[in-house]
Amino acid sequence: MKTNSPILSYIKNQPIEVQDRLMQIRQLVLEQVPNAIECISYSMPAFKLDKLILCFAAFKNHIGIYPTGAGVVEFEKWTNRYQTSKGAIQLPINEALPVDLLIQLIQTRVKQIQHKEKIKHSITCPKGHVFEKSTNCKSCPVCAKNEQHEFFLKQLPAPAIRALKSHQIVTLTDFTRYTESSVASFHGLGPKSMSVILNALKKAKLTFKTPLT
Repeated sequence: MKTNSPILSYIKNQPIEVQDRLMQIRQLVLEQVPNAIECISYSMPAFKLDKLILCFAAFKNHIGIYPTGAGVVEFEKWTNRYQTSKGAIQLPINEALPVDLLIQLIQTRVKQIQHKEKIKHSITCPKGHVFEKSTNCKSCPVCAKNEQHEFFLKQLPAPAIRALKSHQIVTLTDFTRYTESSVASFHGLGPKSMSVILNALKKAKLTFKTPLT
């Protein structure tokens, strides 16, 4: 085992009462992943392969384990014994380390990295859209897309908005049901409104319906 590791230097500068646990975490990782690269990342001991396996750090009341969001998602499936947050697990400073869980976590992170697995879980947003995420991020892609598509309406004058809504056009995708000439003929849409619509469609990589020849 390396004796000039930056992680060893970190551990030696921590309170004596926590050093054994920190050394144990280092040993567990290196036993499972002998080729792991030891380094300091964000001022914390870290282990990497092609990507980060995990970081860890000592605090006043806990030891923090940071196995990325994907690692935390898996850890939360195995136990609810420990406090977790996005990307972090807190192990009480005055308790023995959950060795078996840590080994399982390390092995899972290695598998995720080597096979580029995305462990997904289903989330339902407040508007009822169901989607899958590989992290704890709860941003709804459906809502985000709709917000992007609906933003163009705010750039149009009231008569143009009323004209579009009267034809059930409320998102950019709705324009794909119409030809450009048919939309331009709507009462209330002038050249400036059409220019806004065309620019918005271009940014969204959408087009009007191709007219029949």
